[in-house]
Amino acid sequence: MKWIQFFWTLIFINQIISFSISLFITEKKEKPIFNFAFFSIMLNNIFYFIALIIWIYFGFSRFNFELVKLYQHHHYLFNIEFFVDKVSMFFLLVGNLITLMIVYFSRFYMHRENGFKRFFNTILFFHLAYSLTSMAGNFITMFIGWEFLGVSSFLLIAFYRERYLPVRNAVKVFSVYRIGDIGFIMGIWAVNQIVHQNINFSIITLPEFVKYYLSEMPFVETLIALCFLIAAVVKSAQFPFTYWIARAMEGPTPSSAIFYGSLSIHMGLLLLLRTYYIWEELYFTRMLFSLIGLITIFISSTSARVQSGIKAQIAYSSAAQIGFMFIELSFGWTNLVLIHFVSNAFLRTYQLLTSPSVAAYLMRKQMYFSKYQKNNTSANFISFLSLNPRLQHSIYVLAQKEFNMDFYVNKYVFGTLKLVGKRLRFINVKSLLLLFIPILIAGWIIKLMAINIPFIKEEVLPMIMGIIALMITLRSYAERYSVVLSLYLIVISQLFVLLSVSFNEAYPFSSMLLYLSGIILGLIICSAILLYLQDKEPAYLDLNKYYGHIYEYRWLGFVFLSGILCMIGFPITPTFIGEDIILEHIHLHQFTLTFFIAFVYIISGIQGIRMYARIFLGPHIKQYHEVAIKSA
Repeated sequence: MKWIQFFWTLIFINQIISFSISLFITEKKEKPIFNFAFFSIMLNNIFYFIALIIWIYFGFSRFNFELVKLYQHHHYLFNIEFFVDKVSMFFLLVGNLITLMIVYFSRFYMHRENGFKRFFNTILFFHLAYSLTSMAGNFITMFIGWEFLGVSSFLLIAFYRERYLPVRNAVKVFSVYRIGDIGFIMGIWAVNQIVHQNINFSIITLPEFVKYYLSEMPFVETLIALCFLIAAVVKSAQFPFTYWIARAMEGPTPSSAIFYGSLSIHMGLLLLLRTYYIWEELYFTRMLFSLIGLITIFISSTSARVQSGIKAQIAYSSAAQIGFMFIELSFGWTNLVLIHFVSNAFLRTYQLLTSPSVAAYLMRKQMYFSKYQKNNTSANFISFLSLNPRLQHSIYVLAQKEFNMDFYVNKYVFGTLKLVGKRLRFINVKSLLLLFIPILIAGWIIKLMAINIPFIKEEVLPMIMGIIALMITLRSYAERYSVVLSLYLIVISQLFVLLSVSFNEAYPFSSMLLYLSGIILGLIICSAILLYLQDKEPAYLDLNKYYGHIYEYRWLGFVFLSGILCMIGFPITPTFIGEDIILEHIHLHQFTLTFFIAFVYIISGIQGIRMYARIFLGPHIKQYHEVAIKSA
């Protein structure tokens, strides 16, 4: 067992070192960049296959082991932990082999691209995220990799950052990802509240776990299962969030293959496999899995048949296959799911990598060998189903519109958030100074002076502060004119979150400082950059359009993104650890408060990334730069 732990640790350390070193390699020459990326991935494959042979020799053992303990305070433990079993072995096998192929293919595909080095940096970062998620031994470690995947996804979709559509779709996909993160956060909170510790996956697989902790609380067990299901549905592009996978195809073909054709899109299945023993006996949840899978199969397969782009066709086909995997998982066929995952991942990778050649061949064939013929596409669309022609045409039109999933999600989810934020226009600088900051100060006085107000202090005040935090966050989300105001609204909402939880019980002062340190550091970095830009570019700085300042302020863009990630609680930052501690101090009966706080974190993250995208990405606002047309 120790040898397996040794080589798994080498895999993780090698990926961290490789990504860190790749950031400092000169971008003037392509060959050293490719050689370093290829060698590091090849080394990962060697470590993995040695560990695989040892694992098989010792009889397919299943065990957890701790890599490093990052923070501990009383009963709270924040550690990086790995889990060795057949699921992690399958996912690592596919991830290592496909990443190696993608890196080799990208050497020629990305030749002479301006972002050649940036592309390989992001691929190495993605591989680190994927491996960390696959090897994770507890929910916190898995969530770290989960968040890394979201950020690397945003960076790869927005790779052509001088164009409007890639940047817009990158923000849209990241926003949908964050909505799914609400389910993950709430699921982790519910599990930790029941067990009162950060449990690992080897404990969850024990039959005694569910019998002892969850069997007497069927409502809580169902809630946990549904929370993780929401996260899995969003991550794996299942109904009603299937539409985002076509939007994610704006990046280079290799990144589309590694992300949405083969690896990242299967992460929702990994989460459901890890929580299988929690929802195994919940037949309502299993029926819901099957229903979602069936609807996704129908929507994705019909949408794939009418797509004008070959990459979108393959993406929808992959989503349909994952719908089949959801059904297989609902029947408990976990081994079949793993085999299906491997075959689908390699097939979609092959299809996406060969898609440019296939498209070129078909165009030449049509041009030189085919005669123009009338073709009723809608009539042949689903002719194998013997349906009424009117019904066939209706399904055809719906498939072309992707069943309006994009419209309904934008209208009823993001549109509602924007509408509520606009209704809160009274939250401005004046009301902050005269109303909300005095409320914040009064709340901290009650907290620090230990003023005892039975029931109100324990039940009412936390909810009031949580609602105020959510209101301020929604106001920040709807802000389009003042970048600085939006930034400070995020910080003030985080202070209200901290205050709302501190009323529950004795909250360690060291944990407060840990939480605030990341927020303050990010605020200082972002404020300094915004002040500098306002001095240099006074006419080009709001949130109404994309300004593309990354052209002239490249390193400022990188530093600003780092500050935003630190402020919104990106994993491993002090804010992220502080957020996890905050959730630990919310009681099980305070479900609504947990939802409000999770929503604050999610909306703050979306707005932070949107601020970065609007200021630094997209077509440059100045006319003396080359600017792509908006539809490009």
